[in-house]
Amino acid sequence: MVEELTPAEKASLDKKLKMVEIPYHVVKEADGALTEEERKQLLSELKSLFAFTGIIVPGRIELEDGSTIKLKDLIWNLISKPELSDEEVVAARQLAAILDKVAEHNRALIERYNISESEAEKLFFLTAGLLRAVMELRGLGTKDREDEYAKMARERHIDDAKKILSFFKEVTI
Repeated sequence: MVEELTPAEKASLDKKLKMVEIPYHVVKEADGALTEEERKQLLSELKSLFAFTGIIVPGRIELEDGSTIKLKDLIWNLISKPELSDEEVVAARQLAAILDKVAEHNRALIERYNISESEAEKLFFLTAGLLRAVMELRGLGTKDREDEYAKMARERHIDDAKKILSFFKEVTI
């Protein structure tokens, strides 16, 4: 059953969605109230394993306590560092848990409340961006991620060395 937002919830939602841009439409015609079919489609896409693929991490996000984080810059700074301290990894995982709760709250808004198609699309992209941020933050500091790049570089060097040796064997008289 779809519920109505209170005026305070509506104001909070409007504030949250003010800066969200829709890169493409995920509902057919964003001109009215969200239909049950569109609601199910959006929720299904958010539950998809690749919902966040190609989606931009929000530039700023306001948390429940009223604090604002420059999320995109924070994530970029963390993934750009050659090595993270244990404290940074713990803080990143804590932030990921907070962002996951915000994303779940956004999903609940789409699922339970009578909102417009435009608001639903903006919530969809905001939530997908948060999911991408969560995945990036959870991947920080993992040995697998760091080793993957080193392994690729080693394999390229080995392949190059094999090609050079093969070339010298063919050319040697």
